[in-house]
Amino acid sequence: MSIAPLRYVEPQPVAPAAGGLFSVATMLPMEDAHAENGVMWEPLTCAEAQAGGDPCVAERDPLAVDEGVPEVEATPFIIYGGYNCKLVGHTVADVRNRAQQALYLGEQRATERALWTGDQGNRPRLADPTAVILGPGSLLADAVSPEVGLALLEAYLGSGTGGVGMVHLTRDVATLLWRGQMLTTSGTRTTTRLGTLVAAGGGYPGTGPDGSDAPAGTAWAYATSPVVVRRSEVYMNPDTPEQALNKTTNNLEILAERTYVVGWDCLLAAVLITIA
Repeated sequence: MSIAPLRYVEPQPVAPAAGGLFSVATMLPMEDAHAENGVMWEPLTCAEAQAGGDPCVAERDPLAVDEGVPEVEATPFIIYGGYNCKLVGHTVADVRNRAQQALYLGEQRATERALWTGDQGNRPRLADPTAVILGPGSLLADAVSPEVGLALLEAYLGSGTGGVGMVHLTRDVATLLWRGQMLTTSGTRTTTRLGTLVAAGGGYPGTGPDGSDAPAGTAWAYATSPVVVRRSEVYMNPDTPEQALNKTTNNLEILAERTYVVGWDCLLAAVLITIA
């Protein structure tokens, strides 16, 4: 009995994972080519308003404002996806499209990992030794429950900025908090009950401020002011079919790339949370 060959069909469509960094970050195009070298700015959310005395009392202390606001910086990194295949059976357009899809589906997770670890030499990063450690003890703090951990992060953000903050969680911690009704989701956007933005990143590894893995059954979580993601247009590498063809192997290899610059205004705290 002969068996007919399998029919070749198009791959199933896939949507990027919801609930991650891109769902709650401010996503901006790269302003110009110079911004691909990194950006710096004076934040609005790091300056504190202060209380003064009765305006009708002549002897009240004079009002004073500190000079300037410390500038913050964000440095660039590259995220890319690619496809490598034999020329036979594929068109250049197909290979380019598959490279773009690899970038499209993987860029959020790769960006999350770079933001958390700084493993591409990018700054700022979440896992930074300068992070304020919340909870009992110091860097080796005893882990707290997800609910207590979130409360500590919320208190830190509330005392440090007048704007909306952002909490960065591994997806297992976010799931535990959601089960405990500590989080709320509308579409792909997740917030705490107080309205703090929540990035539950599939690329977040849960490592500590010193870069080490969390003890078994725990994960680190972080709080920052809102994150801004600047990214360039997608560019293809190489940009011509002739350059993409390896004549020795008869393979086509094309990369789809973006330059990313990711940062936030100020504030960085960490807490160790139990997940088991």
